[in-house]
Amino acid sequence: MPAAEPAATPVTGERPEPQEAVVILRDGRTFSGVLVSQNDKSVVLKIGGLDTTFATPRVERVRILEPVLERYKALRASIDDHDSEQLLLLVDFLIARDKLGESVKELEALIARQPNNEGAKLKLDRVLTLVALRESEEESAALPSDDRTDPGARSGNDRDSGGSGGAGGAPLLTPQQANLLKVFELDLDQRPAVVVPRHVGEEVMQKFAGDPLVPVTKEGRDALIAEGSLGLVDLMFRLRARDYYSQIRVLSTPEPLQKFREEIQQGLLLSGCATSGCHGSFSGGRLVLATRRPTSEIGALTNFLIINEFRMSDGSALLNFQKPEHSALIELALPRDQSARPHPPAPHPETGADQWRPFIRGRSDPRAARIAAWVASLYQPRAQYSVGYTPVRPFVAEANQAKTAPKAEPK
Repeated sequence: MPAAEPAATPVTGERPEPQEAVVILRDGRTFSGVLVSQNDKSVVLKIGGLDTTFATPRVERVRILEPVLERYKALRASIDDHDSEQLLLLVDFLIARDKLGESVKELEALIARQPNNEGAKLKLDRVLTLVALRESEEESAALPSDDRTDPGARSGNDRDSGGSGGAGGAPLLTPQQANLLKVFELDLDQRPAVVVPRHVGEEVMQKFAGDPLVPVTKEGRDALIAEGSLGLVDLMFRLRARDYYSQIRVLSTPEPLQKFREEIQQGLLLSGCATSGCHGSFSGGRLVLATRRPTSEIGALTNFLIINEFRMSDGSALLNFQKPEHSALIELALPRDQSARPHPPAPHPETGADQWRPFIRGRSDPRAARIAAWVASLYQPRAQYSVGYTPVRPFVAEANQAKTAPKAEPK
């Protein structure tokens, strides 16, 4: 079997992505596509959306290509900022590989330099259409299969109608709620991929006309819009134009949310807290986590919101931003004799036996350090916000709702 030539090791923390490869046949022909499979009988590439099979005896070599973003950076470094033809070809390269955030940033930067470049404007419209289609697909995927054929079957969050049980635990965020959550968790210093439609920027500046942050002249406002979406998001945050936050489309996942998905959701919640006998069902008290579509982004964002907003019986949070290593999320997963906040018994509904088991072996367990590092990585100072999500059980115990501290102003 022809050996595959390895690509460079992916950067730690990068999302897994399909491997692209080039198949070189013994007759000299080459084919490129996404590597589906390779064994001693055949090599299969997905080319133009179709699986194409090459019998191994015909294959001279299989070359695995560098990750998409590595190739993008190398290609971008070779293109002059004013070479619009090559930049638009680069954008096509990104669109074909579903890197819509990078596509938007390149197009907005090009339009800022060349305001009359109609080709760039048309391509930006195309990318925004793809973003809208993706959101529609995600919204459909977030619904149970029976709801996809009956749009009026449920409203608001997807909920278990009985309130006392059912697969999937907590309802999932809608795609719109998930996007708004990412807006609130943006760190603009990281230059995230965001999109603000031009008309939204114009509406914001019209509504806040007279504020010192808003340019007085039309030329100044047009120049601000031409700078791109990131500058408009910064302005919206400084104006606290919260009525418009839902109009911001976030095309990349903020790093702390991505770390939550990879390290906390998959490394702790799914294997421990969110199991069916614990907080993955309605038998685990007020804290009910989402277990449907657990490895998806929307499943992880739902559990992030729940973990972030949930308050225990004494009103304290699961996350300790002053001392992350003492977060209740860690303490409750430690053996009881090592915890400052031991997990309460979790009796089996039939036998009464305690079902709880520690998921972190001790304070030196690497998982405790990863959770503490993740808590410390969250945007500071933290702010309270709402995305319109209704939990199946209250985040704050009824006895504490009246004395809960006033919410801080969000960005």
